[in-house]
Amino acid sequence: MNATSLNPQMVLLTLLGVVLLCIHSCQKKNEVTPLTTAQKIAKQWRVASAKISGTPTNAYNTWLIGFTVMPNGLPSTYVAGGNVPLNPARLLNGTWAFENGETRIVLNKGTQNESIFEILSISETKVVIRWTVPESMDKTKPTIEFELIPV
Repeated sequence: MNATSLNPQMVLLTLLGVVLLCIHSCQKKNEVTPLTTAQKIAKQWRVASAKISGTPTNAYNTWLIGFTVMPNGLPSTYVAGGNVPLNPARLLNGTWAFENGETRIVLNKGTQNESIFEILSISETKVVIRWTVPESMDKTKPTIEFELIPV
């Protein structure tokens, strides 16, 4: 056998190897699509801690709120409840949306029962929000900071 002649079986195996390598490297990796902010909070939450104008309080320990999202990941509805002095949600259920570049959560936007929460931090396991009580509910307009965790 001459050094310049090519073995057909070796050529075939080499081509097969190159093809398999190309197929493997061209396959799409199982990339995880990051959750939207709305999808991160689409669950039932309970109060882990609360502060009224900076002072810790247990008055909101029974407050719960649950957020739902539409199939496209956008905000949809909420349900809230609990025996609390001032209900931050104002209604037991309604709609919610983000405002101001996802820095605020607005419940029942544009209605007399609108509530606005400033988002201080948000993840899948903890949400920290601040609510300024409307003057119509408390003339001193205190702020209540909630640390929420999943139920």
